Amino acid sequence: MTVVQTGPLILDRRDPRKVEGYERAFYNAFRHLGHDPLLRRLWHWDDAAFRLSAHIPYADQVVYIEKDRDGAIDSAIAVNLGWKWFQAETYDFEPPSDLTEGCEILAFFVVSRHALALRYRFWAQCFADLRRRGLAWGLSTTAPRALNFYKRIGAEILRSTGCGETTKYLMKLSFERDYIRPRRAA
Repeated sequence: MTVVQTGPLILDRRDPRKVEGYERAFYNAFRHLGHDPLLRRLWHWDDAAFRLSAHIPYADQVVYIEKDRDGAIDSAIAVNLGWKWFQAETYDFEPPSDLTEGCEILAFFVVSRHALALRYRFWAQCFADLRRRGLAWGLSTTAPRALNFYKRIGAEILRSTGCGETTKYLMKLSFERDYIRPRRAA
């Protein structure tokens, strides 16, 4: 599928059909990892309905989506703006003391396999909107398998913790960058 949209859309969280479409795309992107007990704790898995969602209420989120040519959700970034709950506490990370300029990135996913440049463009557009909302940074967690991707887009690793048989990382992503792109090897 080719992505034809020119910028991220924001999920209408008041429309149950749109929320269902988002949650099904979210599930589709992570279904191959559904056996992971750490991810089972992190998000709400509804395997019977093929839906996946964060435990953070939608009222405290903004969800950026990108659709493919057929109108299906291809990519999404879910962001916790409310700070009433901190998803990373699931992995025993504590929220920062100063929350005024930041948010928490709850999930990022891509359903199809597109060129990495399209992912960077989507991230850059979402981060530009978060800057317009007065935010300078976002915190998120990741597993070792995705760590190099996040480092390439400038993530700063703040802490790590052992979780069962793996390690989880708490990272900080700056929204101050004008464009997110991979760092070139020296």
